[in-house]
Amino acid sequence: MTMNSKTLVKVAFLNATGTFTYTTLVMYILFNGEHWSKPVESFLAPVLMLTLFMISATVTGGLVLGRPIYLIATKKIREGITLLIATLIFLCLLIALVLLLVNMGYFAGLNKLT
Repeated sequence: MTMNSKTLVKVAFLNATGTFTYTTLVMYILFNGEHWSKPVESFLAPVLMLTLFMISATVTGGLVLGRPIYLIATKKIREGITLLIATLIFLCLLIALVLLLVNMGYFAGLNKLT
């Protein structure tokens, strides 16, 4: 079954949005974790960070690369590459949107947890 361009764009947008949402949630937890629990002051801190890194790489890799690799493996090379490029474009657009909003001052009070 081939994916039309409308479906590719929709899947790319959902992949990029899911990746962006996941990374935002992980960073929110990392920045505010000290307010929710005691700091980990042992060898477990780097172990937990490396484990979180591996989980994050797996989740985001699956979101960005999963479907394109599947399409390429099933001989739909053009669709797979198109989906990967579209996903990366949407990620870049989301980053640009956030940077624009930061420069406009929309997230000025976000760094305070009160």
